[in-house]
Amino acid sequence: MARSPYPPDLLRLQIDWIRTYEALAQQAPADSTTALRRRLIELSCRLAGHDFWAGPGGTAERASLRRTARRRPADRYRVTGSGAGPDAVRDENR
Repeated sequence: MARSPYPPDLLRLQIDWIRTYEALAQQAPADSTTALRRRLIELSCRLAGHDFWAGPGGTAERASLRRTARRRPADRYRVTGSGAGPDAVRDENR
């Protein structure tokens, strides 16, 4: 597999954002979604404020990050615990 041009922590954040979004989309209407919505907001802020974006790059780079995160093997990264902490996604190969 080709090496990602993105820092591992940024890639993990994006993977966690995708998984949190998917979990939110699967919630039943009667279930409380507050924790997942708060987690999604937190991850969005951390993604947007990451040092990687201080350099050149824009919408195309962000879209590329999302595509890269979606192509990652499902068994390499897994959500740990409740998925609500900053280290909720763990790289199984580290």
